[in-house]
Amino acid sequence: MSKNIVRTKDFLASYLEHFCYEVSGLVVAYNRLAGPDKTAAYNLMGNQGEVNDGLDLMTLHFRNLHEFFCEPISADYIRAMHYVPDFQGTPARKELVVKENNQVSHLTAHRHTIAQSVKKPWDPNEVMKWFLSNYEKWSDLVPDEYKNNLRSWMNPVNDWMDWYQGEVKAGRV
Repeated sequence: MSKNIVRTKDFLASYLEHFCYEVSGLVVAYNRLAGPDKTAAYNLMGNQGEVNDGLDLMTLHFRNLHEFFCEPISADYIRAMHYVPDFQGTPARKELVVKENNQVSHLTAHRHTIAQSVKKPWDPNEVMKWFLSNYEKWSDLVPDEYKNNLRSWMNPVNDWMDWYQGEVKAGRV
C-alpha cells in the first residue's frame, strides 16, 4: 500500500516536522547522557534509570536519523535523498551501528554479554558529531522550497546545535 504514496513537494515539506522531532529526541537523549558539563560520556554508576531512558532515546533517534541520511530510498521510508537526490550521507562507524542495533535496541544475548564486560560505554558526543556532520552537509543542499519549513521546525534545537558546534570547535567535546 505505501508503495503508492506520492511524495509531492507539499508532502515532503510537511514531513520535515517529523524529521525535526527525531532531531529533538536525539538532543534530549544527549542532554540526559552527557552529564551536567555536556562533555563527558555518561557515568554507568549514576542514575541508572536516567541512563537507560537516555540510551533508549539515543538509539531510537540515532537509528532513524542514520537511516534517513545513509540508507537508499525504499518504498515506504522518507530519506534525505528525497530532498537532495544526489545526497550521500556519511555512515556512522560500523561498530557504533552494530552496537546500536544489537546492544540496546534488541533483546539479545550479545547485549547481556557486553553489559557484563568492560567494553567502552556509549559516547553521546560521537553520535552528535556524526549527526551534525550529516545535517550540515544535507541542510546546505536542501532546495529553497523546503528551507523555510526546515528552519521553522528546527528552531527549538538551533540554539543548542550552535552551542554544541562551538564546543566542538573549541575542543571541549
